[in-house]
Amino acid sequence: MKKGDIPVDKSARGLIGEIKYGLGIVTSLERFVYARFEKYGESFFGRFFGQTCLFIAGDHALKAIATKDAEEAGISPWISGFTLRALLGDGAIIYLVGEDHEKYRNLLREYTAGDALHRLAPIITSKFKRELASWVDKTDYFDAYKRLKKVAFELNCLWMLGEDADKQLVDDLHDAVTTINAGLYSIPIKMPFTAYGKAHKARRKFNSLITQEIHRRTKLKHPNSQAGSENSSSYSSTHELSQRNDVLQRLMMEEDCGRLSRARLLDLFVSYMFAAVDTTSSLLSHCLEFASENYEVVARIRDECQGNPVWDFDSENIEASYFEHCSRKQLPYTHVAIMELLRFARIVTVNTRETVKEFTFFSRSGTEVTLPRGTLIALHFGYSMKNSDRFLHPEKVEPERFLRDRCEDRDNPSYCPFGYGNRACIGKPIALLEARIFMALLSNYIVLLKEKPNW
Repeated sequence: MKKGDIPVDKSARGLIGEIKYGLGIVTSLERFVYARFEKYGESFFGRFFGQTCLFIAGDHALKAIATKDAEEAGISPWISGFTLRALLGDGAIIYLVGEDHEKYRNLLREYTAGDALHRLAPIITSKFKRELASWVDKTDYFDAYKRLKKVAFELNCLWMLGEDADKQLVDDLHDAVTTINAGLYSIPIKMPFTAYGKAHKARRKFNSLITQEIHRRTKLKHPNSQAGSENSSSYSSTHELSQRNDVLQRLMMEEDCGRLSRARLLDLFVSYMFAAVDTTSSLLSHCLEFASENYEVVARIRDECQGNPVWDFDSENIEASYFEHCSRKQLPYTHVAIMELLRFARIVTVNTRETVKEFTFFSRSGTEVTLPRGTLIALHFGYSMKNSDRFLHPEKVEPERFLRDRCEDRDNPSYCPFGYGNRACIGKPIALLEARIFMALLSNYIVLLKEKPNW
């Protein structure tokens, strides 16, 4: 291995930190890694659970590793452990490479940007209004977090299954996804009573539910076919089916054309579910904590929203034009407040990859670094957003840093709350829209947390 001028951590501190983390003595292995960044700088070699690992936080290294060119030159798309691949499947979006990854990433983008956001904005607004009104004086943080995950899932189903998705189907899918999620990072022991075993059963249930929905839609398209059960469809006509515009229908078109197998369709669908729900629910829960600690920022958001009927809780008008009132242009301070929140919250904290063949890149100083096949790479996005070379007073909450006169995010790879490169979070546009709406409505309240989360 040619390590150039990248320092090597040869101490046992990393191993000790991992042991303490495994025993539950510390709650965050991330803190041990960050302490080593403080000592060695933006990149260093160390050991991670017995394997040689290149730890990366600086923007130069991020550009060198987390790009399409790097992936094509020998960097794997994702290293996630046995449980994640076993439960999401080989056809999940995170495991696709090259043209396949680009194609199905673009397919999902059709439903998380542009017209899709215009269509969903009033529905999101109305749902958040009702949810927040029901929380007054009786919801603690952790109960709110669970409810936010459910709301995020239901909103996700609007573009995954359509705005008229059957409520029972949505509830059943939510139960299945919740169980799968509990097994993703569990000990991989497949027994009926273990989280991992229950997750496998839930994945089979998920596949069955989506397959039944496909059969219902197929029966509408071909009334004489034997697919599906009698009178099981919630849709009124074949014409209505032909007008549907949701992710499942789009994937079914790919399958009908022979470009997609049923197994890959199901893997893609479940990974799409996780891609948006986890990102959005995490961001919304951080909005609650942020609002409880930064009253001056919330007051400015409230001032920005005053006089706009969209944020009037007595108004039930939900016109499609509401999207214009939720945009970054109409809510500039609300948007930069969320950008600053993201800098501290670290929605995507780390992404691990591996070299699938020998890979060479150049360090910031220009020296050559060669990584042999099988080298683990840990991209620490969260740490990079505290870079004092890139952010003025990085320890302070200053939404103004992202306004036009400062624009600290411009040409700044260190600001990467949704990841970086061609593997950045695909749910970013819809997560930001939901966060703007949520924060605008939340500014009508005083948020007090009885018990604060330990991130």
